[in-house]
Amino acid sequence: MDGMKKTRGCYGLKKPDAIKVYDERIEITKCPVKEITSQTRFYMQAYSMFKNGYLPNGNGYVNESFKYVEVMNFIDSKSAYLQEQEERRKSNGK
Repeated sequence: MDGMKKTRGCYGLKKPDAIKVYDERIEITKCPVKEITSQTRFYMQAYSMFKNGYLPNGNGYVNESFKYVEVMNFIDSKSAYLQEQEERRKSNGK
């Protein structure tokens, strides 16, 4: 557990290094795990259901809230991007 805290920058005197996310360089100034809220967890769980064809209101896409649809689209696009990057990495033999 302590190793993960150090990896995530949760303790210690050294400032965590910048990371690259979706072709953007992001400076980490605090533990990123602390940024995951209960709402974040809810939407990640909802995405799994969404990908399997289950919608919260059960009556189809048009009955879902705008926020829900936007979050699902965002997660889906980032998921597709990560899958594409992984496939590209594998095909390059890295």
